[in-house]
Amino acid sequence: LDQSFIERCQASIQYAKKYQKPIVLDPVGAGASHIRTRTAQNFLKSIDIVRGNASEILSLYEHSGQTLGVE
Repeated sequence: LDQSFIERCQASIQYAKKYQKPIVLDPVGAGASHIRTRTAQNFLKSIDIVRGNASEILSLYEHSGQTLGVE
């Protein structure tokens, strides 16, 4: 996960909105690192569906989930 990837995600969100397509976020590794958690949280306001395991989703919404990596 780097700045270039984040920018491509943001561009993809704009295209999806333009063409009225649903946006699904799979926050892989959210809770395992600060950058993954913060980036996924920043995307929450723009997406329609969150798909992930329980600890990833909890880390986005409750800030209490803690994962050790991709489970």
